[in-house]
Amino acid sequence: MHKMRHIATARDSSVFLTAEFEDKIYSWDLNTYERISEFNSVLDFGGQRLAISGDGTKCVAASYSGRGISMYDVSSGSEIWCRKDIKKIQFITFDSLNETLYVGVEDMPLLILKLSDGEDEGKMKSITEVYFDLLSSKRLLLKGRRTIILDDFCITSPTFAFLDIQGVGKGIVMSAVSNDLMYYDYNENTITWRISPKDNEHFIKIAFSEKNKIIYAVLYKYNEPRKPPYYLLYAISKLDGAIQFVYPLPTEACEFGFAQKATRLICSCGDVFDISLSEPKLVYSFNWI
Repeated sequence: MHKMRHIATARDSSVFLTAEFEDKIYSWDLNTYERISEFNSVLDFGGQRLAISGDGTKCVAASYSGRGISMYDVSSGSEIWCRKDIKKIQFITFDSLNETLYVGVEDMPLLILKLSDGEDEGKMKSITEVYFDLLSSKRLLLKGRRTIILDDFCITSPTFAFLDIQGVGKGIVMSAVSNDLMYYDYNENTITWRISPKDNEHFIKIAFSEKNKIIYAVLYKYNEPRKPPYYLLYAISKLDGAIQFVYPLPTEACEFGFAQKATRLICSCGDVFDISLSEPKLVYSFNWI
């Protein structure tokens, strides 16, 4: 079984992507568990360099090493456009309306590209990443690695970098390197709850299930010597931060993707869990290749 190091999920589709360290991308259907396509790309490992549109029909892969950024048709793998002039790409994401693409470039302003042809539409100075609150349509901007900007206020990380950011309608859930998982309430204008991991642990990925009113967060334990489980799935009440359960994830997994509006969790080892229940239930195991 090949080890997958990239997982990208579509917001409004059962289609998702996996990739190894670089080049080849695979597309899959989470309803039928069948492979749709496989194709070569400009993808490099590291950063967030693989993204899929909300409807699952298009994807974008990017390179740090100088091969640029390309958009592909997911079902056929054919290239739609390519920008080889953009180098040192660290971050890509589709906007919430699938109209534009945000591209974070090392030591450069963030680029906004047209989805249709990849041409420049604008730049955002000092911004490195962009996140979208799909419930409120708010755009969350990450300045550098430490500051989240939203409308007329900003939040600064207590450590040197944020790891993940998730808008949940009336607030933001944030995780920081070697620090807490925090909930910032827009109305209260303050952090209303936080979960503090142990030393040598932090939360690397966050998702919100509107259906379950639950925040899911993957905790990574990076202490040495390492002892399994290395990753834990937390289910947390949005209201008060109460932990509903903590579930050990497969030892073979190292990357994770929340799919179908955070009711499924895809692990890089191939396991797929239904997380719409009180605790995760294994529903399928892909043999990837």
